[in-house]
Amino acid sequence: GAAESSITPVALPRKFEQLPIFKALTTSIFETDDGIEEYFTLGQNYPNPAVSNTVIPISGVVSGMEAVLTVSTMDGRMVSSTRIMPGQQSLTIPTRDLPTGNYMLILRSGRLTRTRIMNVVK
Repeated sequence: GAAESSITPVALPRKFEQLPIFKALTTSIFETDDGIEEYFTLGQNYPNPAVSNTVIPISGVVSGMEAVLTVSTMDGRMVSSTRIMPGQQSLTIPTRDLPTGNYMLILRSGRLTRTRIMNVVK
């Protein structure tokens, strides 16, 4: 957003064409990597309903991404939050201490969000 006169060096003999790599500001992998959205997935946990533990399938978390899986009650109270590492394919969480009911599984990374419902029974 700066004026051209403030960024053109006075020591150069003429104005040079700006390279295309400097014309677009990119702030994350999502803006530069086409198709990343389709690979960023949150699978249905199994077993579902869960009794003591459940496995949550995850895919598409690549290097440069910061992803977090949150387990919340249906009224929005966070139960747990776990950072997902690049390349991680699943997360096993204990459910034995959770009351019977439905929970939201929410996987977030930047502007991407995936959601599933998990059922816990005793």
